[in-house]
Amino acid sequence: MKYRYSVLILKDSNYQSERPCRRTDRHPILPGSRLKNYVEFVTGLGIPFEIVDVNEFNLSNILDDNLVRCTSVIIACPIGRLSAEQQEWLKDCSFRYGVSLIADSFLFSKRPFLEPFGIKKCRTTSFSMQKICSNDGGVLYKVRPYPFSSKGADFGYRPILRLLMQSWFSRRLSKKQEAHSLASFRNGIPAVVCYQFGEATNYFLNFQPGRIFHNGNRFHQFFKNILTNHSRCPSVSIQYERGVCLRMDDPGASERVHLKGFNDGVISRELWNELIQLLEGENAKLSVAYVAEWVDDGDPRRGTLIYRGTPVWERIPGKHYTSREVTYHVWEPDRHHDYASQYEAMRAGVNKGVISILSHGLTHLSVDIKGWLNSQDQYTNMEWYREFCEMVSDENVERGILIQHLEKSVEEIRQAFGVNTQIVVPSAHMRTEDTPGLAREAGFKILSSKETNLLWDHAMISNRKLGAFYPEEFKEAAALSNAGYPILFVFHDYDVYRKGAFWLKEQVIKLQNEGVKTFLAMEEWGALLMARMDVILNENDLLVKIDFTSSLDVGNFKGMIPLHIEAVVSEIRTADGATIPITSTGDSWTRTQVPYSYVTNGRLSLIAELNQDIDKNREGLHGA
Repeated sequence: MKYRYSVLILKDSNYQSERPCRRTDRHPILPGSRLKNYVEFVTGLGIPFEIVDVNEFNLSNILDDNLVRCTSVIIACPIGRLSAEQQEWLKDCSFRYGVSLIADSFLFSKRPFLEPFGIKKCRTTSFSMQKICSNDGGVLYKVRPYPFSSKGADFGYRPILRLLMQSWFSRRLSKKQEAHSLASFRNGIPAVVCYQFGEATNYFLNFQPGRIFHNGNRFHQFFKNILTNHSRCPSVSIQYERGVCLRMDDPGASERVHLKGFNDGVISRELWNELIQLLEGENAKLSVAYVAEWVDDGDPRRGTLIYRGTPVWERIPGKHYTSREVTYHVWEPDRHHDYASQYEAMRAGVNKGVISILSHGLTHLSVDIKGWLNSQDQYTNMEWYREFCEMVSDENVERGILIQHLEKSVEEIRQAFGVNTQIVVPSAHMRTEDTPGLAREAGFKILSSKETNLLWDHAMISNRKLGAFYPEEFKEAAALSNAGYPILFVFHDYDVYRKGAFWLKEQVIKLQNEGVKTFLAMEEWGALLMARMDVILNENDLLVKIDFTSSLDVGNFKGMIPLHIEAVVSEIRTADGATIPITSTGDSWTRTQVPYSYVTNGRLSLIAELNQDIDKNREGLHGA
């Protein structure tokens, strides 16, 4: 038999309250469904997966001739929605072919189907209190018994809701003698039960997964080990954990002239040179969300507009200018708005490979420019400075206009920097339900806001665990980084303008103190996240295919793809026979780095030869 490393997630479209792609940043405190959290988990940690509706689930989703198509099945629908025949398929594939089954106690209302999990009875709900600890005493999850926010203990509606939305309950279990607990609640009730069922090890979670997986904690890595360390086929993953993307928003925006409180100036050429030197010293990349066009308010009393080196005497309200060719002089000596010099310095950083350019929309302004020009609060109301979500205007923006803005921003960036960006950041992270679809239609692969939207051709998935975090949200970002997710650390150009390059240096040191090891450009971060990996064990050869064709374009990428193989490997080679050096090994794992130059037509194929019995990789079950 051949075995494929993949996770099958069973959902029920009639039951699930949230689609995997549904926007949840409007209610970030709510944990979301188990399906939502499982999908965020596997996409955020780069685990190959497939989602199948229970109404369409059949045996071929697991077993296809001599190929076992998945190593684990996560059940995210009520057990009662599985027919008797479907339950038999799951039990048979688990017992005979080692497919791990994973379900939680809150999916069970009756006794049937408890057998594969080593559970005799799953009874009434119990107040479980506070902690989940692994067998070695490590705290995997801990509730906070007080209202809280990102600042710590806090008061108000949202802190109280956060208090309530934690995992407070479990079910009373009676398990078989052969089943044992991998983790328990403080009161002794099992939290995770594992059971050897024929060839498989199955896992029973005694909590509501959405509430545990919502925020960063140690349980994420614990659960990842369950999916990766003991599968019939060794896991292969891209090692971007402990990685961070630094993203600066707003360079090029006319907001720096118009919006009071944020119109101090733009970063000077000299300060940009300091930033570039800092990035080179830290071997770090900075992704800049750039606003390609500058919008004139038409008021000469507020300052002088210089375009392409020439003063503009006939000012036209609402006229667009390319940001890289604008200089604006105000009547205050300490305020500088030399967009042209800023562009020249940024272009030098792009040429050095330490700065990458993203789209921050076309204007960073409401599409209703007339409404903005005629309003009494055009210089004070920041809600006018939202391009993809009308918050002040009653104007009904046509879909086509927004797509034109997106497409034009890409073209302007291509002309200015010579790059073809595939990532868009909506101004102030504000967007509508339609914005991801509009972005995909305009050719973007990622929409980055408070949650990252991965825009494949076949699906759109939003992920809160890959969301953008501002400096004041450092604790949440650190928790998710410690949980294994690559994080996105976001700040604005005015942060550096006001505080200097040393402020960014302090943020980098702070991140490094939390264990961050690499600072990736967002394009590489996104390409690795969206790559589709296929791993098949055929006798003693591990066949690995990484497909970037539905991901971001990696044709111009330099550097390496870091891979972790959960097995000891004697040799790794490409499909063409080129040998890939092994960088490090352990008792049960191997790491390597593959040059991007080996990616051909968006695809990479590798063969890893195992030098040990695959069953040895499954030893140490209790160490999950």
